[in-house]
Amino acid sequence: MLSSCSEDDPALKSALESGRITASESEADSYTRPEALLLINNGDVSTNQTQVSVQLSAEDLIIMGYYLSDSETSPEPSTSGWVSLASQERFSTTLSKTISATEQSHSFYVWFRDNHGNISDSATDSILYDVTAPAGSVSINSGASSTLSTSVTLNLSATDSAGVVAYYASTSSSTPAASNSGWQSITSTTSYSANISFTLSSGTGTKYAYVWYRDFAGNTSSVVNDGINLQSGYDFEDGSVPSNFTMSGNKSWYVTSSTAASGSYSLRSGSITHNQSSCFSFTESTTSGSFSFYYRISSESGYDYLRFYLNGSSSVYGSGSQSWRQYVLTVSSGTNTFKWCYTKDGSVSSGYNTAWIDDIQMP
Repeated sequence: MLSSCSEDDPALKSALESGRITASESEADSYTRPEALLLINNGDVSTNQTQVSVQLSAEDLIIMGYYLSDSETSPEPSTSGWVSLASQERFSTTLSKTISATEQSHSFYVWFRDNHGNISDSATDSILYDVTAPAGSVSINSGASSTLSTSVTLNLSATDSAGVVAYYASTSSSTPAASNSGWQSITSTTSYSANISFTLSSGTGTKYAYVWYRDFAGNTSSVVNDGINLQSGYDFEDGSVPSNFTMSGNKSWYVTSSTAASGSYSLRSGSITHNQSSCFSFTESTTSGSFSFYYRISSESGYDYLRFYLNGSSSVYGSGSQSWRQYVLTVSSGTNTFKWCYTKDGSVSSGYNTAWIDDIQMP
């Protein structure tokens, strides 16, 4: 929002071309006007303070004065308000000025004059007085009610007339100071949205993410938050097989991104052939309550099976082509062993000849 007078003076150009003047600097200066520049708060677009700094500068062979105003009306040489200066070629100063506490754009204009009475074009700059903080929102995993992982995605959104320039995300509800290193700068925009990675606090139960937004003027929004139920279990979203899983059979299960009940990853049975099996298991001390997992099967129907065992007893099995579905059962408190096996009979392979497991939720 900056402008300055930098065009050639038509009168000087005509005089030089016609030969009416010499190359004498003093004579040429009688036809040229000073070049002026004005900045408010170093060119900032907005502020939440009524005190601003106005920086003035100009160049001419002999600068004799300036006229500063909040009106764009050009002054006459006789207009009161001109500030006289000791003659100089280059002038600069910074003035402290007060703008009204009205949320609108505020402008200043300056003109300079030289010893010949030439008055510059106006130089001007504007700044928005803004005390309205951004309005924002946040959701965790697109509004999901629960998760098995502390690694989640925050869906951020905020608007501000002067431009959102930063956000702060935390597991604490304490309002951050402007100098806090956790503020994340973004390119100024009046409408901001992004998905960012975030780590919840550890331990099961409802976990919250708290977010603040800041605009160019330094206004900080009220806190916005979202909660999600962090449950104990396995979702494989870190891309690895948990270290407490024990593999057995002919081939090991492995993490894949080819399909998932939720998120991006699931656990897939090993590539086996006829009369082979691929199994994994783990043992945990649990409370009594609901245990669940999602499974998918692509196999020869009625012959090649996915089986689940709780403490050695088969609780569920399936074959054929089955899309993702959830299995839920109640387990007793104490030490429990959970096991899954994909097994093939002696002939024929159908579909992908495999099974997948995802989102194992412990009680």
